[in-house]
Amino acid sequence: MPGEFASKVVVITGASRGIGRAIAASFAREGAQTVLAASSQANLDAAADAHALAGVVEELNNLRIGNARELPRLP
Repeated sequence: MPGEFASKVVVITGASRGIGRAIAASFAREGAQTVLAASSQANLDAAADAHALAGVVEELNNLRIGNARELPRLP
């Protein structure tokens, strides 16, 4: 059943661990298409693997959100 965020796109920075990872999972459970951004590719891959097990499809972006030159890489 679609949740409150069905058909919405949510960008989560710091999404590879901790609160960011939990927030990403929560939005995904509510039907959002999640775009995960983090500076650690290894942690980002681990988060994506965990979400994939739950049937979540997302886009991954390995970037440093504090670097303005990297922001255009976000969707």
